Formats: sequence, structure tokens, C-alpha cells
Amino acid sequence: MTQLPLAETLADFWALIYDYSCVSLVTMNQPKDLDQTYMAFWPQCGSASYGPFQVKLVSEKLEPGFSVRHLRLKNLNQKTQRDIKMLQLDNWPMGTPVPQSPDTIIRILQEVETWQKNIDKPVLVSCWDGASRSGLFCAASIVCEQIRREGLVDVFQAAKTTRSSRPQVIATAAQYTFCYELAETYLHMQTPNYRETNERPH
Repeated sequence: MTQLPLAETLADFWALIYDYSCVSLVTMNQPKDLDQTYMAFWPQCGSASYGPFQVKLVSEKLEPGFSVRHLRLKNLNQKTQRDIKMLQLDNWPMGTPVPQSPDTIIRILQEVETWQKNIDKPVLVSCWDGASRSGLFCAASIVCEQIRREGLVDVFQAAKTTRSSRPQVIATAAQYTFCYELAETYLHMQTPNYRETNERPH
């Protein structure tokens, strides 16, 4: 998890992605929703340079609730390049406590899983403060992993695991409840005959 780049940290942001060999980048804000402190960190067309890094927009498509971009990151000093998939959440306006629907988060997670199949590389998740929105995505990822691998749901453990990296995440009851809603949605997707039997928390 990290903060969206500022004007003075654009090159550092791409250095982080390059140095950690990230091939997936999830962005939980639209730059147009933020003030001018935050910068668009990818080219709208063609390519752009950020310090020793060149980023090229290869392709772009819109999905319901999110955008998908294929970027090519080149280190101009080392003459090496990597393909990056960038997924940007588009349906969580600033000022609202949670995204409009769990479905969008789940679809972004599925895109990341498909892109990273058989690739053991970290996923970089970013938002305006590096915590409030990024943490919700990471907790959602853990919840879906629990269901898929262990056949159980433990939202408390997912939140606790995420907070061990950054204590500021999942800081509201609305986000905690959203994780339960996401788990229920994901269970329905994985097992269409699923019926909820336990009371949800109040």
C-alpha cells in the first residue's frame, strides 16, 4: 500500500514499482476527484518520462465501475522493460464511506488474479492517503482468499492482518460491514446455491 504520487514523488512512485517487480497496480481513486496536490502518473496517450523511467500507454478499456490500462514501464538506465496492468476504481466518489458495490472490487481482484496467474509478484495498491481505501481493498483480497482456499469467512482476521501492515486501515464500521457484504457477494458467485445462515454483525 502506498500514497498516490505527488509532483515531487512521481519518479519515486515508478521506482517503487520497478524495484519491487510489481506487475499489477490498483488505484482506488480517480485523479479528477482529487486536488492538484496529486498528479496523473501515467501518460494519457503515447509515452512520458518520470526521472529514469519511461511509461507507455499500450491500451485502455472501460469496464463497469473501473478502468483497465496496459502500461509498459522501461528503465532508461538499464534498458529493461516490464508490462504493468493498472486497474483504477471509478465508482467510489470522494466523501462516500465505501464503494458503490462489492461486485466492482471482486471483478478487479479477478482481473489481478488472471493477470498474475503463475506470477509470484507483489501487487501495489494506492489511494490518496495510502491507507483508507487501499486497506479496504487488501482486506477484501484476504476475505476472498479465505473463501477460495479455506472455505471460511473471518472478516475480523482479514482486518487484523491488514492492520498489522498499517494500523490506519478499516477504520470505520461502514468499511467493516462492507467486507461482510463483499464476502456474501463472493460466496454467491462461487457457490450459486449458497444461503446465508449466520446473523451479520450490527
